[in-house]
Amino acid sequence: MNGNYFKQLNVLFLLVLIFASKYNYSQENNSIKTTITGYIPAYKDSIGEVTLKLLQDSGPKAFISRYELSTKLVNGRFRLDIPLDGVKCVSLYLNGKNLLIAKGGFAVSGFFIEPADSLHLNIRDFGITNIVCSGKGFEKFDLALKFHNYKMNSVKTRVRETDLFKRAQQVFDQIDSIKALTSTYNSVIEKHALKMICSDYITKSLESLLRDKYLRDPLSEEIRSMYNLLSERNDVFSLLLQHSPKDAVQIQSLNFVLEDYGFFVLAQRERKPQVGKPAPQKIYTFLNYFYKDAPVKDYILYSFLYRYIYKYGWTDGVEKSVDIFLGQVDEDELHYARLKNQPRQEYLKGQEALDFSLFDTLGNIHHLSDFKGKVVVIDFWFTGCVGCAYLSEVLNKIEDQYKNNNIVFISINVDNSVERWKNGIGKFSSIGSLQLNTNGFDRQNPHPFLHENKVYSYPTLTIIDKEGKYIYNIAPDPRREQEKFLNAINSALQ
Repeated sequence: MNGNYFKQLNVLFLLVLIFASKYNYSQENNSIKTTITGYIPAYKDSIGEVTLKLLQDSGPKAFISRYELSTKLVNGRFRLDIPLDGVKCVSLYLNGKNLLIAKGGFAVSGFFIEPADSLHLNIRDFGITNIVCSGKGFEKFDLALKFHNYKMNSVKTRVRETDLFKRAQQVFDQIDSIKALTSTYNSVIEKHALKMICSDYITKSLESLLRDKYLRDPLSEEIRSMYNLLSERNDVFSLLLQHSPKDAVQIQSLNFVLEDYGFFVLAQRERKPQVGKPAPQKIYTFLNYFYKDAPVKDYILYSFLYRYIYKYGWTDGVEKSVDIFLGQVDEDELHYARLKNQPRQEYLKGQEALDFSLFDTLGNIHHLSDFKGKVVVIDFWFTGCVGCAYLSEVLNKIEDQYKNNNIVFISINVDNSVERWKNGIGKFSSIGSLQLNTNGFDRQNPHPFLHENKVYSYPTLTIIDKEGKYIYNIAPDPRREQEKFLNAINSALQ
């Protein structure tokens, strides 16, 4: 055998090794490692733990699951090696507290990274303005810092408009400034990553504008003017709609913004407010049509269906919509398996309700167990909730209808201020019900009874039978389904 043969054999062996290493590499989530190192001088002689939370695929509750990676501080220093398969949004925590957020307020709680980035963070204190970032990929962190400064300055100098049309104008002025700001990074941040970052900042601006606006009177001139303005800004919504479902997960609140926009447009086209529990088939059909050519469409539909199920449980309408969705997406679609395997049952029905201990307007403590032997109807509300105000008018009439029956109506408020709670009674809750308070609301650590009932939006109604078991933890809304609501009460009273 000549030398050329052995050379060829060595080359072949080397190629096999390269292929095998690449194959194994691809099996590890097709990931490339990104490194983040940091130094926190204040913890040079202290114990601490740094945790990175990485937004990934969507999941229950918040529609995101988190890949978490933690490391102990050594002399105030840390190193994190993160496997990445694309552009991701990450947050950093020190001993459970977000490092990017300071007490004075914040506009961003995370920043974007890419495969092969190598960042170093010098962290003087909590808050993004107290962090100096350097290394490969620092431009994305720098853009997050500039966005934060822009938003905080605009909050200080802007006069908050109560007129929705003028507020919408303000928001789109902000969006134009955001687009101009991100465009200055065209030469230093990869185009795909920059598009995701820009979309993330735009959704943060749109979120507060669109939230619950579809509940308001669509016949008002102010709402109609706002609708016309939004319709003219196709450039903004076209940008948001071009993302793949995988990328959309990284853009915080994108699904909520596009859902709310769809609801708002539907209300305008029907010329009536969408109050009460939405009709899932109607909403699903409209979103499917309205976003029919958008790459992100399936993610919006999935998000709507999953949130509806999580809040209201399974109904005939949502079950039919889920079957339609599963029939139109591939089995390897990002969210197919979650909806396919979701148990089709009413949440908590027949389970014993968690006992609560809540105070009334006089400071007296009440427990759910105090009402054993009675049917209990609970509405959850807060002062300023438009839907709660609508519902209170309906509940007042229903409570009068059942005043001599073996039933108790309880209104549970989540306001952080006792004074604000008391001022809202009768305006945003029924007037004759037992008024209780959860001692405020903490989004990160909600009251156990709120968590148990899956109360994630307001108003929410719960019906509990005489034995303390759930008939509905999320009851039919009498603004839209009064017959079903009353039937549930009547059955429990028998």
